[in-house]
Amino acid sequence: MRFFKTVTALSIIVLLLFVTYEQVSASTNVGVVQSDAPLNVRDLPSEEGSIIGKLEPGNKIEYFNTSTDWVKITYAGQVGYVSKAFISGTISTEATSTAGHVESKTGVVASTGGLNVRSGPRQSESVLGQLANGTQIDYIDLGNDWAQITYNGAIGFIHTEYVQSMVTSPTVTPIVNKPTAKQGFKVVLDAGHGGYDSGAVANGLLEKHVVKAYKDELKRTLAADGIEVIETRTGDEFVSLSSRVNQANQAQADLFLSIHANSFADPNVRGFETHYYQSSKEASAINKEIRRLNSGYTRGIYQSNFQVLRDSNVPAVLIEVGYLTNADDAYRMQTNQHQQEVSEAVRRAVQQLK
Repeated sequence: MRFFKTVTALSIIVLLLFVTYEQVSASTNVGVVQSDAPLNVRDLPSEEGSIIGKLEPGNKIEYFNTSTDWVKITYAGQVGYVSKAFISGTISTEATSTAGHVESKTGVVASTGGLNVRSGPRQSESVLGQLANGTQIDYIDLGNDWAQITYNGAIGFIHTEYVQSMVTSPTVTPIVNKPTAKQGFKVVLDAGHGGYDSGAVANGLLEKHVVKAYKDELKRTLAADGIEVIETRTGDEFVSLSSRVNQANQAQADLFLSIHANSFADPNVRGFETHYYQSSKEASAINKEIRRLNSGYTRGIYQSNFQVLRDSNVPAVLIEVGYLTNADDAYRMQTNQHQQEVSEAVRRAVQQLK
């Protein structure tokens, strides 16, 4: 009898300790992740807990306070904990079972060259592997143009520019009609990537530097032809995708041209690509002129769900000037001759569009 009393007493003590260890408040709070690096989400309120995900700096979350130095959230459908030290804000809200809810979405990879899966939400992180164009995936949108996925049993990160959501159909915004009194032709040149976002890296080349050289040559060529040119970036700085599109929309540009360089696992894949989302008129004009180049090898025109295309209210085209992973393309893209040839081809296309 004494044995059972002892067991019962111990059980009560353990239960009380557990309740004391994690007393969860009845209301939720809204906060913002404030950390210099992605914040680990763990399965237990302790550094000993396993990491089940990460939250990006600046992410807004709902959470339950506990009696510990950790806050409780719901992450990807399961209970998770993050350190209270990196959460700011204490706006109390009505209690709900979706505290800290992070929505999982389903999408399709929309990149003809495949989509790199990285170990962290930055272009500088190592590549874990690659998803083929058309691959269906479940992902968690982290904001800042990145999403988290499970890749070969591990946590991986992909760029959301190359993911088409299957939850809702993308909204197509009609092209803005230009005021009849408007004079001249305005082009917004967008050199992809920049700053900590290097883009594709291959054959000793960084995409961000390669495409800036093309942008600079395009600016000189178009400006000499009387075209008004606006640049989304002038140096080696990071510019978000939404900011790039907003510049074109606010300027009511006649053409938004985003410049990129491609990459692929197969080094034999090469060539110039032209992408559009709403209207193929501008893409067709550019592709036609590229085909006239002696060094031009075009892979054709693609309707693609890139953010810089689908969010644009003005005619928008994304060009891939070649494949950094192909030795011939990589060599050609370093030459001023090819940069001038592409710029001249775009100039001729713009003249047709004016």
